[in-house]
Order: sequence, then C-alpha cells, then structure tokens
Amino acid sequence: MNHVSRTPMSYRWSSKWKIVDVKFNDSIIKVCFDEVTSLYSCPLCGRQPCELPEGNMRRIEGQSFFLKLEDLINHLAAHNKISWKSKKAKRVIKEIADEEENEED
Repeated sequence: MNHVSRTPMSYRWSSKWKIVDVKFNDSIIKVCFDEVTSLYSCPLCGRQPCELPEGNMRRIEGQSFFLKLEDLINHLAAHNKISWKSKKAKRVIKEIADEEENEED
C-alpha cells in the first residue's frame, strides 16, 4: 500500500527580490526578479513585490508572475493590446517612451 502525503502546497516562500533590467521593444524596463524561485513579476500588473518591505507576506492581488523571461516579454506585449490596457499600463508605457525621447535629445 502506497502512502501519499496530503500536505497542502504552500503559496509562500522566503523570497529574495531584486530589480533587473529587461529589454523590451528596444527599451529597458525595470522588473522584479526573485532569486529563490527565478520568478519574474510583470511591472504593469499590480504592486511590485520588490516595492514591499522585506518579509511582508501580504498577498499581491492581480499580479502576474513568470518562470521564463520569454513568457514575461510576451505578456508585456499583450499589455499593448487594447483589451489589456489599464491606467497603470498606459502610464508606464508613456514613461518608457518619454525616457527614450529624453535620451535622444
């Protein structure tokens, strides 16, 4: 007889978030990256985990996380589609465009 543990999976971990630069559409975007799980956090969806005080285990609602950088980039591209546009997404995309414009001057 096989014994299977019925311990529920945990949604918490001891994270170690840092900000990394990600190239997207010829721009550099600041993204939160967890060194423990190798998760990337979308900078356009909700509050960023690296903005929270260390050790804060509060849930981050509406946040999207990705194991692959390619998946994050595809998700960021989807934010440019009309159905994904939100006030924050528009603001961040405008800030990136403004930064690029200022760099060209």
